[in-house]
This record gives sequence, structure tokens and C-alpha cells, in this order.
Amino acid sequence: MTKVKFDIVGQVPSKKNNKRLLKNSRTGKMFIASSEKFNEWHNQAMMDLCFRLNKDRDVFRDKQVEIELTFYNSDNRRHDLDNMTSSVLDLLVDAEFIDDDCCRVVSKVTVIFGGVDRQAPRVEVEINSIERK
Repeated sequence: MTKVKFDIVGQVPSKKNNKRLLKNSRTGKMFIASSEKFNEWHNQAMMDLCFRLNKDRDVFRDKQVEIELTFYNSDNRRHDLDNMTSSVLDLLVDAEFIDDDCCRVVSKVTVIFGGVDRQAPRVEVEINSIERK
């Protein structure tokens, strides 16, 4: 069994609740896109992860995993743990740490609210590989 622990710094935005309606300048058709706030967080987190954890990127290839996420928010506002979890799982897939976030790959997700940390908002991520069932 392999275990990797790391932090993703910054307040994790909700991907689902931060959408905007844009107009395609070529076709004139409207489309829905993620907000700039989400895109900035996602791009920065992707660069940080790929740089810091490059050696661990293939550890979970073709493996079933269990993931524990502990969120530390920047303030006392209402934050949706479910939507923040989706943002982190999508990031892990996009960064190619896990193959997919479907139930065949991610068999268990534990989500914990760690409290408010105004100086260092983050999500602590722990990924464990398990034997395929």
C-alpha cells in the first residue's frame, strides 16, 4: 500500500457555484465557463502540484485509491464541502495523480472540516492505494 500526503494552499473555490455565462466572439453563441477565480486557483494549484510532487505522479496509475481531504477555510463564510471536494478531485485528475474520480478508481473519500485558518487556508490531501476489489 502506498501513501502520499501533501497540501494544496489557498481557499478552495467551488467549481459548481462559480460559473459565468460568456459569448463566443466567433459564433455569437452563449456558453457556460468556470469563473476566473476558480481558473486562477486551479492553474496555480496544478503548477504547484506538478512541480512539488512530480516524482509521485505515477504512483497511483491504474490503482484504486482512498482519499482523505481536510479543509481549512480562510473565513467563517458558508463553504460547501461537497463542491470543494469536487474541485480537488477534478484537480487530481487533471494533474494526472489519479486516473479518474469515478467509484472504480476512488473507492472512498473522507471529507473533514478542519476549521478556519485565516493565515494559511488549505486542503490537506492524503491518498492511499488499496488492493482492487
